[in-house]
Amino acid sequence: MSGIDISAIVSWLQFALWSIVIIVGGNQLRTKVKESGGLKNMSLSHKAIHLALTVGLLLSATSLYFNYRPRTVEKVVTNIEPYKFKWVGNNAPRNRVAGKTFHDEVVPLDDNEYTDCKFINVKFLYNGTAPSRLLYNDIEGFEVVSNNPSISGTIELAYALNTVGAPLINTRTGKQPAHNNKILQTAEPRAPEPGQ
Repeated sequence: MSGIDISAIVSWLQFALWSIVIIVGGNQLRTKVKESGGLKNMSLSHKAIHLALTVGLLLSATSLYFNYRPRTVEKVVTNIEPYKFKWVGNNAPRNRVAGKTFHDEVVPLDDNEYTDCKFINVKFLYNGTAPSRLLYNDIEGFEVVSNNPSISGTIELAYALNTVGAPLINTRTGKQPAHNNKILQTAEPRAPEPGQ
């Protein structure tokens, strides 16, 4: 019984009953037609009954066809990827780098602290998963990029408002955040490149 549902069984039973009624009624109709001398001489009620039986059989056959034919089942597949930019660092950055020079490279900021370093034409990569800290560094040409669409949108907004070169206001204190970095030159403001 797998593959046939209850509506198909009902349609088969209905079709069988209509068929029996039509066969029996058909035999009676032939007898009446012979007795009365043709279809023209039959009563209107007999014609209406036989017409109703024939229409019922056709409707039953149509119902059987639509219930018995293979159905297309639409399956919704949901592939949910885990969010890879989840915030995981509520403490100070765990990785500390001091006294290093970075030149023409991508420098990851998430969960990193850089002290007394020199950055020359670098791309700071920040995905917003953990805090970062820059202390007493020389920065000569930089861009800020992200793989996280939310952070990328914020960076684009900061570029559009020309706030990347100037420190932002700390919303808790209402003051500019303290930093001890010497920004010697910033890169020409432009939209971050996706997928960096």
